[in-house]
Amino acid sequence: MQELRSLEHPTLQSSAGCDSVASLALTITGNPSVIAGADQTICAGESVTLSASGAASYAWDNGVIDGTSFTPTATATYTITGTDVNGCTATDDVLVTVNALPIVDAGTDQTICAGESVILTGSGATTYSWSSGSNTNPPIQNGLISHQFYVLVGNFILGIHGLFFA
Repeated sequence: MQELRSLEHPTLQSSAGCDSVASLALTITGNPSVIAGADQTICAGESVTLSASGAASYAWDNGVIDGTSFTPTATATYTITGTDVNGCTATDDVLVTVNALPIVDAGTDQTICAGESVILTGSGATTYSWSSGSNTNPPIQNGLISHQFYVLVGNFILGIHGLFFA
């Protein structure tokens, strides 16, 4: 914080013509360097914690409490106002991008006869993970199990997950 000092000695004169000298010390302090933090990208339903630095006290807009987790429902810019010990303020903001979950489809339910096989095909995401442990569209061979339930997790490149049950 840079502090500038100035000492003024104005001369005051009364209506009767008498002079008087008064002194005033004026201190000018710089504003705090408030930092809201880096922009963040999350998936819908995930939470974030916004924490600012550079001041003595903080007030976020949009009802956010500094250092407390919350779950945003849409992409928004959050502005922090920081106040230093002298009452000087500064602001900064952070963008929180909320990405929608992918709509993952594991295809239609299928019935196969004993000894036949089927390939499950997923869509709606960039990468997939089946409950069978396969990261590709797995071939399923019937014979030992009379009814099987598979779960498909799809991911977009940003790590957003969607679920579909087949």
